Amino acid sequence: MIKKHYIIVFVLFIVLAIPNNIYPIIRHGLDFNINAPIGIGIMIPHGNIPKYEPAGHEVNFQGGVGIGLGYYLGITDLVSMSFLGTFGYSYNKTSIHKNNININYIYEAHSLSFGGMPKVYIGDFSLGLDIGIRLSLGPGLTIQYKGKDYSSNGKSTPRTYLKFIADYNIFFREDMAIAIGLYIGYDWGFDLSNIDLPEITKGESYGNLDLGVQIAYRYASFFR
Repeated sequence: MIKKHYIIVFVLFIVLAIPNNIYPIIRHGLDFNINAPIGIGIMIPHGNIPKYEPAGHEVNFQGGVGIGLGYYLGITDLVSMSFLGTFGYSYNKTSIHKNNININYIYEAHSLSFGGMPKVYIGDFSLGLDIGIRLSLGPGLTIQYKGKDYSSNGKSTPRTYLKFIADYNIFFREDMAIAIGLYIGYDWGFDLSNIDLPEITKGESYGNLDLGVQIAYRYASFFR
């Protein structure tokens, strides 16, 4: 396994070190962006969970900031692509009420995300698919039941996420742009179980479907 890692690093080093005159036409270089998504979402139950209805607002708030760093390769004058490693911080707050047992779930998650995103550019438009995991920064669940608050217990488990992004890039320099776009995403693995209320919360797991807008600053150091 270690030898394979060394081979991958060596191949990447060779690719990056190849003189530019080997690529007389193809543009290539580093691709970097800083983005700020904001949106709304809804929690979706997984498995056999008793009927529930949201308490208060029917949607939850999403926000955060992220960065992407990777390598860019021009295919034609119109089409190019890049693969980015992604890292970000996200915030999510939602409230769920079970109408059959009068229980409230208040979930507030501060999370770090790590992923990878292939991206295709067609003219000034771009499409990307970000896939990775989110790690909660500590417990964020409060359960209100019969006049008493119960905090989440145990370790938070990583959540898998998938996020599709469509951007329009406004270039103010050949190598810099402001990207404005829409995204739709889904998170798996919101665990709402509690050992103090096992008969009520056993198997409680939800996903979160979110939709929003995103603005980003993009810099690409092209080599020609």
